[in-house]
Amino acid sequence: MIQRTLYQPKLPLGVYRELSAHCALFGIETHLLPPQTPFAYEHSQIGGITCTWETPAQAERLQQLLDYYAQRYECPWQEAAVAPTAETC
Repeated sequence: MIQRTLYQPKLPLGVYRELSAHCALFGIETHLLPPQTPFAYEHSQIGGITCTWETPAQAERLQQLLDYYAQRYECPWQEAAVAPTAETC
């Protein structure tokens, strides 16, 4: 199994849930992470998303989904090697 943890500092919780639902359609497991900073309206209410998959087809589909949301919200995904911080795009 391969795993990536990603976040977009300004992406709303609802969009993370939407991404999680899309991933589930393709057998990609997701886990939403709690926020790492105090609540602020200008920041996301979520700390990120961890995605886990097994096949190259799932990896390709995940990348397509991530690209779609990055383009739609004009903010690139950031890899979360450690706990994400509240940065801006």
